[in-house]
Amino acid sequence: MTALVAALLGLEVADLPPIEDVLVLDGDDLAPGRDPHVVVIRARAPHHLVRLQRLHARYPDAAAVAVVGDDEAEVRRTLRATPGLPSDLVVVAPDADLATTVREAAERTARRRRHDALVTAVRLRTAAPPPDARPMTTTLGAALDRAPIGVLLATPTGEAIEWNARAATVLGLTDADLGLPAPRLFALADQVAEAVALAGAEEGFGHSVTTPAARRPEVVVEITAAPNDLPDGGRAVLLLLLDVTGRRAAEAARDALQTRLAVVRRSQEFLLRASEVLAQADDYADTLTQLARVAVPTLGDLCVIDVLEGGRVRRRAAEHADPAKQPLADRLRQFGPTPASSHPVAAVLRDAGARWNAHPTEAELRSFAISEAHFRLVRELDYSGYIAVPLRADGEVLGVLTVVSCGERRFGPDDVMLVEDVAARIAVVVAKARRYDREHAMSVALQQSMLTAVPDLSPWTATARYVPAAGDAQVGGDWYDAFRTPSGRPVLVVGDVVGHDLAAAAAMGQLRSALRALAWSSGVAGPADMLARLEAMATGLAVTDFATVVVALLEEADGAARVRWSSAGHPPPVVVHADGRAHLLQGDNDRVLAVAGTVPRHDHTADLPPGSTLVLYTDGLVERRDRPAAEGIARLVAEAATLAAEPVEAMCDALVARLAPHAEDDVALLAVRVPSR
Repeated sequence: MTALVAALLGLEVADLPPIEDVLVLDGDDLAPGRDPHVVVIRARAPHHLVRLQRLHARYPDAAAVAVVGDDEAEVRRTLRATPGLPSDLVVVAPDADLATTVREAAERTARRRRHDALVTAVRLRTAAPPPDARPMTTTLGAALDRAPIGVLLATPTGEAIEWNARAATVLGLTDADLGLPAPRLFALADQVAEAVALAGAEEGFGHSVTTPAARRPEVVVEITAAPNDLPDGGRAVLLLLLDVTGRRAAEAARDALQTRLAVVRRSQEFLLRASEVLAQADDYADTLTQLARVAVPTLGDLCVIDVLEGGRVRRRAAEHADPAKQPLADRLRQFGPTPASSHPVAAVLRDAGARWNAHPTEAELRSFAISEAHFRLVRELDYSGYIAVPLRADGEVLGVLTVVSCGERRFGPDDVMLVEDVAARIAVVVAKARRYDREHAMSVALQQSMLTAVPDLSPWTATARYVPAAGDAQVGGDWYDAFRTPSGRPVLVVGDVVGHDLAAAAAMGQLRSALRALAWSSGVAGPADMLARLEAMATGLAVTDFATVVVALLEEADGAARVRWSSAGHPPPVVVHADGRAHLLQGDNDRVLAVAGTVPRHDHTADLPPGSTLVLYTDGLVERRDRPAAEGIARLVAEAATLAAEPVEAMCDALVARLAPHAEDDVALLAVRVPSR
């Protein structure tokens, strides 16, 4: 540091103001304090922000940190509309790293005050004795040379005269730069030149500019230009340089984090509402409609979901945030784009790239419309921007999610990122629905081929019912069957393979076919023998699915009807007498098929009086989440007794309607009536 700069500054340690540490306010009254670096207050509710206004009025130079309570969102919204608050106010949650936040705020205040102290000292220098009246100390010169703030002296026309070590480091200066126009050392040279010119003409004091350094663009400098006199009576301009790179980077990181947190918050809001939709929606189409409905207004004012189905674009949902405009959104369904059109949806389907236009022109909107009526509808909805992103799953584009802004809302990059995140989740729903459609079609075809019509078993009257579970997308393993043996005796079968998928339906088909074949084999002694041979065959063919089955063989002897049956873990059959009595058939309930065991299976016999009805069923008819099977079976017996006089068809319909109006599991029901004498 040269004597020229030291004499120009004329500073002593006593010139710097006293500095306190941190002042914490937790009440309505301002605590006494003197020049704190940081004031920390607790703002538990929006009305506590009045303290911030009083705080800023009393300590205008101090940084402020507000710790919010549970009502964080409301406090932040109120902050944006409240005047008279510190410009560098930091708002943190109670669980944030408060110590680090306060320390960083204190360091920013300290740097700013050191900067202001130097500027103030220069400004007041005219009241101090001239440099030649008081000797320059080596200590002060060394201190200025090692000062954390850069100091550069320039002529009124801007040529660099002298600088300290910090200025050389920040700006990348060498001795060869002596006399170089100082504004050229900064990226915003014109603004710096204007500040130097104003200071050189003594028009005001402390003209500030924040700019990157020209030679070190990664360094951001806050410059204050002040007028001064040289020892020889000439004029000069003093540039005080504060490196604010770290502060700017922290502010940018903070802003980016706040933006990201806002995106995450909006995404979480959508996912919370979407999870409720996925739990309550009845089917695939309803799910997409409900997801589009919860997407507004979180994502935009209008949400449209288009899905590729059979090579065509099908508009599955169009939902508006304003219920009054939903009829207009409904009309959009008739204007789905074709894959070859110029519509953004068609473009996304072709190249799988997102389309985003924050403010499309009228000509662009007209080019997207497939007709004049479509264009008029778009104008009536007041399209002002759109984001269209692919619904992509397993490397395949399944459709497009389009979010539209209407009116003053404008989309930005963060909105695109959020919509893409949401689209990825919706694509999972679409992909799952497509897989289900394929599997369900195969399962339905298989099951329908198995559940054939009940044949004529005269003189017995037989009928059957099959009811899939309400809202279940899968086909189960329940089945019924009725046929005659080679000797002409009727055989009744009701079974239930564990599971609700294609595998269960396939296992059901195998067991049903095998049992039919065994019933036609010679040497089969009865139902128990059929089940034992079926189990052995299933084991040999690696059909390991657990299943319950009841097999009943109808017989006539001496003019009386009789049933011989065997059960593999299945609910017991019910006999309904013509006089209105009903009871369960009693007997051993042997092990479920596919459960290892050596205990022989058992046949049981019971007489069937004239006009009585034998009812076989699966557990879906009697079992509920809130009702045990035993209670359901007891109710079945009671309800069947009241239907004894009804035709067997009507009896089956009534039992299903009364016991399983909204079946939670598949229901198979088979009933046969003994002829009356």
